Amino acid sequence: MAPLRLIAGETLQLERNEIDQRLQRAEDSHNQERWTENSPQFVESCKELQDKAIEKIRPYARDRQFLISLLRKYNNGQETYKNLQDQIKKTDAKIKKVVRSFNGLGCADTIDEGAALSLQSNVYSYKEVPSKAQTPFFHSPITLFPKMIVFNPDP
Repeated sequence: MAPLRLIAGETLQLERNEIDQRLQRAEDSHNQERWTENSPQFVESCKELQDKAIEKIRPYARDRQFLISLLRKYNNGQETYKNLQDQIKKTDAKIKKVVRSFNGLGCADTIDEGAALSLQSNVYSYKEVPSKAQTPFFHSPITLFPKMIVFNPDP
């Protein structure tokens, strides 16, 4: 396939048609159908990708919140204050990069950049009760202190 040329809109349309034709031939040879935006597989994949994106930005949001709490301890103009501001800007850029990459996938649900910057946002709340696999390990006393728990039914 020829490299993408930005000479005219017609050239781009021709290359898009060529890509569609190649994709159609691959689908036909493997007996696959192209997913639509309403197909259950596409919706499920988007949900999984959104969950992965949220889990990827959650630590950045925690770091950002911690840096902001440190920022309150220093006066504006101090070197530490400036360094913390720089770190917050870098963390914001990381969050926005992940959010933009997810939002560019074409899924119906998108993540709001402004909401993703705040850890208290509903972006980070589970929409359903988490399963055992999603529950963090520190919620279970058995995994936290396995040697301290003694099950002795007879006193």
